[in-house]
Amino acid sequence: MKYMEYDDLYFDILDITAGPNDDPYFSSLPEAAQCLHFVALFDMEIQNGGLQQFFVNCGAAYAVRISQNLRIIGLSEIADLYDDFITRHGIDVSCLIRFSAETEDELIALTTLYPFDEFDDAYIKLWKMRKFNKVMLEYANAHPEAFQ
Repeated sequence: MKYMEYDDLYFDILDITAGPNDDPYFSSLPEAAQCLHFVALFDMEIQNGGLQQFFVNCGAAYAVRISQNLRIIGLSEIADLYDDFITRHGIDVSCLIRFSAETEDELIALTTLYPFDEFDDAYIKLWKMRKFNKVMLEYANAHPEAFQ
């Protein structure tokens, strides 16, 4: 199947797996399937609530692999943005316990820890400039093994 629309691709990516936190067979999936999953979920979280939401909802299992997978897909500028942000602010993506929140007040308090809006705004600019959806479609179409 050749993907023409990102929405079709996105829903097929979600059908492949529930991800590393919930799918015991995740590590046995083809690298392309894992890569598409990580990048699609990262983008969805950024688009819906930003980097902070990504850290809260996805955790370290995702955060440690985002940069690598963005680079594999061909989105190295976004990987650089992510790497720069976590390095500049000393965020250990292998341990995101500090981003856990039980209440709405705790979640709101997390927003003051780091300039997440700065990252989110820069992400959206790069997303548009690099034509994120087109890059994802090209990668998926070049790797049909991801969907077998």
